[in-house]
Amino acid sequence: VRLDWTLGRAEGLSWGTEQWGWSLSQRADWNSGWSLETAVTQRFHAGAGWSGPYRSLRWDLRIEKRFDRIRDAVDFGIARGRVYEDNNGNGRPDPGEPGIAGVAVLLDGVRQAVTGDDGTYHVGGIAPGRHMLALDRRMLSAVLDPADREGRRFTSAGIWGPRIDFPVTPLNKVFGIVFADSNRNGVQDPGEPGLPGAYVLMGEQRTFTSSDEDGWFRFYNVRPGRYRVFMDPRFLPDTLEVSGAASHQVEVEDMIKVPLQYFGIAKRVRPVRRVVFPPSQSAATPAVTPRPAAPSRPPARPQARPTPAEIKRLRDLGIKQYSAGEYQQALRTWQQLLRIDPGNAEAKRNLARTRQKLDAISKTRR
Repeated sequence: VRLDWTLGRAEGLSWGTEQWGWSLSQRADWNSGWSLETAVTQRFHAGAGWSGPYRSLRWDLRIEKRFDRIRDAVDFGIARGRVYEDNNGNGRPDPGEPGIAGVAVLLDGVRQAVTGDDGTYHVGGIAPGRHMLALDRRMLSAVLDPADREGRRFTSAGIWGPRIDFPVTPLNKVFGIVFADSNRNGVQDPGEPGLPGAYVLMGEQRTFTSSDEDGWFRFYNVRPGRYRVFMDPRFLPDTLEVSGAASHQVEVEDMIKVPLQYFGIAKRVRPVRRVVFPPSQSAATPAVTPRPAAPSRPPARPQARPTPAEIKRLRDLGIKQYSAGEYQQALRTWQQLLRIDPGNAEAKRNLARTRQKLDAISKTRR
């Protein structure tokens, strides 16, 4: 209701519909977020006025009606967080752990934001409901491993959504060399070549690799932590052994170069037993009266032909020894089998194969 005092003539009565319209309004609520409201409006006007020589009186009534009010309950939320290097692997951002810039953040598989210089990001316009927030791993360096590879699920219900931080672990590598330690000092000296094909193991999971043609071995994508790098003597021939330490403790840290690991291999030292023989008899020792010659023994009977079971036993034993890397034992087994069965073609082939293997090992040691 509005009262107007004006000077002028009498105006009489007036009424009717003044205006039809449509309105769109936006409302912000801390808990429910941003919301949109739409409505159709109608304004109705009624009024009367009187004007005299000195003063005038005007009375107006304006009514606004809103109907078909529609509230679009789309609560546009915001998600925020930080992508950082988790150097100690505890899954929490700690002082001194830097953010990672230039990483794309995906909302339900669609790129929405890119981290800034400090690793922070903001994703807005998130509708209510369950969503998936993840990192675009294609934009991460190959030496960075995200802890949440599939992403994080969250529920949006308000302006300020959850804070989601993404820890990323920097990966490192451990490498070293296996060499022929001819002087057994544990250090690779000039003229001591690397040895190929040596097995090296690391960690409680016993992850293994083998040395290349120059003796180098490498473990890639190693997470920060403490590991044991070692050689298993069971993978070495019987004639070789590790000359120095058979294992090393390594500390893998964030992008810090791990010291080179050395494993020296030398010929196995056989223990030497000293045998002292008694002195020879002096000339004063009385001569021994010769005894009459014993009657000659009858010639030995020809050796009986080996049974198929005996041949099979020696064959299986030789194959088992060769497979286990016991090449010297396998060589003797094939020779024994050929002594009792000279025409065994399989034993001849296996004997030649074993000799070739021993020759190759001998050349490697030189």
